[in-house]
Amino acid sequence: INALEKAAEAEDAEDAEEEAGETREMGLKTLHFHQERVHDFAFFADPKWIVRKGKLELPESGRAVTLWSFFLPGNAERWKDSLTYLHRAGEFYSDFAGEYPYNHITAVDGDMSAGGGMEYPNITVISQAGSDDILEMVIEHEVGHNWFYGVLASNERDHPWMDEGLNDYTDLLYWERYHPDGVFVFNERLQHKFGVMRNLQYAWAMSYLGYVQQAIRGDDQALDLASEQFDPRNYGAMVYGKTGVMMRYLHAYLGEDKMREIFHDYYREWAFKHPRPEDFLAVVRAHAPAGDDLEWFFDGCIHGRDVIDIAVDGVERNAGPGGDVARLRNRGTLMGPVEVAFQGTEGVELERRWVAPFAPETRLALPPETRRVVVDPDRHMPDLNRANDASSRPWRLKFLMAQPDLRSRELYWFPWIGGNRYNGVTLGAGVYGGRIPPHRGGVSMVPQWDFRHDRVVGRASAEQSFYRFDAVPALRRLTVAADAARTWDVWSGRLALRSEWGRPVQHRRRSFAALEWNAVDVGDGEGRGAGASPFYDAGRYHVVRATFGHRRRVSAFSAFHLGAEGVVGRGDAAFAQVSAWGRWRWHYGAGWRTLHLRGWAGGYLDDERIPTQYRTWMAGGVDPDFRSAWIFDRSGSSDFWGLGRRYFASDSGPGLRGYLAAASTDLAWGMNLDQPLPLPSLGGVEVALFADLAGAADLTAGPYADSGLLFSVGPLRVIAPLWESWAEQETADGWEWLSDRFRFSLEMTFSLRDLV
Repeated sequence: INALEKAAEAEDAEDAEEEAGETREMGLKTLHFHQERVHDFAFFADPKWIVRKGKLELPESGRAVTLWSFFLPGNAERWKDSLTYLHRAGEFYSDFAGEYPYNHITAVDGDMSAGGGMEYPNITVISQAGSDDILEMVIEHEVGHNWFYGVLASNERDHPWMDEGLNDYTDLLYWERYHPDGVFVFNERLQHKFGVMRNLQYAWAMSYLGYVQQAIRGDDQALDLASEQFDPRNYGAMVYGKTGVMMRYLHAYLGEDKMREIFHDYYREWAFKHPRPEDFLAVVRAHAPAGDDLEWFFDGCIHGRDVIDIAVDGVERNAGPGGDVARLRNRGTLMGPVEVAFQGTEGVELERRWVAPFAPETRLALPPETRRVVVDPDRHMPDLNRANDASSRPWRLKFLMAQPDLRSRELYWFPWIGGNRYNGVTLGAGVYGGRIPPHRGGVSMVPQWDFRHDRVVGRASAEQSFYRFDAVPALRRLTVAADAARTWDVWSGRLALRSEWGRPVQHRRRSFAALEWNAVDVGDGEGRGAGASPFYDAGRYHVVRATFGHRRRVSAFSAFHLGAEGVVGRGDAAFAQVSAWGRWRWHYGAGWRTLHLRGWAGGYLDDERIPTQYRTWMAGGVDPDFRSAWIFDRSGSSDFWGLGRRYFASDSGPGLRGYLAAASTDLAWGMNLDQPLPLPSLGGVEVALFADLAGAADLTAGPYADSGLLFSVGPLRVIAPLWESWAEQETADGWEWLSDRFRFSLEMTFSLRDLV
């Protein structure tokens, strides 16, 4: 590497040949690379690179380190400050841990589509970056590996937290130093232009959130495990995130100067020696404050799974000899120190102090004029429930979306334009609270004014999830949900109880059970509403659904999901239906080679009165409980937007993607296959081949089969059948045949909980 750099900076070819030790023979060139005290190497080359060179003077010795940045012309704008990032990273790590021992730091634009970056001694290759902050974060992180992975060189397979984890912790310190506001921009257009998550904090997004989401569920793991012992979902959340936030917590407790001493001593003593966990912990223990051996940290945060949940249980006025008293309760399992701040009027901080060690319950005398007590005021503790960290939670109204502050009661609002064929264009606003992780639930409302009928329409919903059941360890999550809606000429409501079962951490195997009660009142709609549609019968219905499912990931290449459902309808209905289904995903090769297979079968135990909407529709369901807000025309009269013929509401029932205007009241079945195609992505559009086979005992013309193409982009899916066995002309023979049969679906959610 040094030879290549000298060649690059030489003023002419002769000097380059002399300094690099080149030999030329028959048009070939030989370069010799040499670096002492490295345990790995990599070589990168590209004739298109733009080369930038800089210099870093190390803060202690003043020794000069050469900085190199190699990037492609197409990424020049994004990489324009790459030397600054290299300089900052080399300066920071040399200052906090110890001086960089080599002569150069190099970042290479690999323009890869997978992964953030990959470290090697002296050099790192960086993938595509969606923002300047992402590029800076990746360069800084990979440069930091020169200290933990390169110089210290602990065994990452056996103790990954000592490399990636300690590097994640120093990432947090780096961002605090060079970005004092803590803001992290992952999408410049979304955050700057539209104001979504404009206040996103690096520490919250990159370390805290991943860990706490797993710990809330009880699916977290101890840190001192070998790489292969971590569940795949936990490797990033624990090795990176948990180590980072736990070390930042220790940093807050011990202080900046003490942590700097720890890392300088660790680096000086163990450079080039491959330390083990006990070696690092011994250095930390040597710097422990008087009276605290830090065993709570080693046992609870490194070797164990202790969690933090400190609650301000209340403030008692004139309850102590000195006046007011605050009650703090430890609802977690970690018996560690806690920082507490006392605020006066308008949030002015009067005092802060550390309470250590923290007992199950503690009473603190308050300074005079205290109005609010806040645990962990700087949010350095990985507390599982920050909603109980303060003695009061003020209300705040915000626009659209922001990083949640659980110490406040936040409501978000946004303007909304809706509508459908029956209600026409409706105007209103959406309001929601919670919903964004790590909230465990939330509420939402979307009231709108129906100008056509001069009335309010819209939807409202609420849900709350509960975790960590000591009495029933196999119960991973219990969710209570309710919603109500008034759309079309329909009132609908739902109460639901959903549960998730499985062994802690074992995400490969999970079982699910749900019980729902749905009430639906379908009006006559004055001849234009759902009650006049060929898909719905007017009336009042009470429907109970019991659903059971089991999901298992057999390997990284194969997974299946099995389920069964029982439905009982009463009111203006009298029926009982049972069904079972299975889904299987098989990844049998690189890239597009993933096969999706689905099977469904169901029938009726009681068919006395089956409303049209609760029959088994062969070509997708008709949303009988009116759960979807994205079906524009339920009347069946619209050629383009109409449910059924054009709009594919769901893959319930046999799930024929081609449209067959038939419903069964007997035993029915279906099989569906999807196969992505190896086509270049155009604007994010994914293309897949589909094929279906279905039949029913009371539909004698079957079985039915079809095949065609699926085009997916974001929430929109377009179905283009190319062959339908039931059509008079079975195979596509022109544009008219195709345009008469295409269908589409649209699935959207406003809950970020579904994305995490």
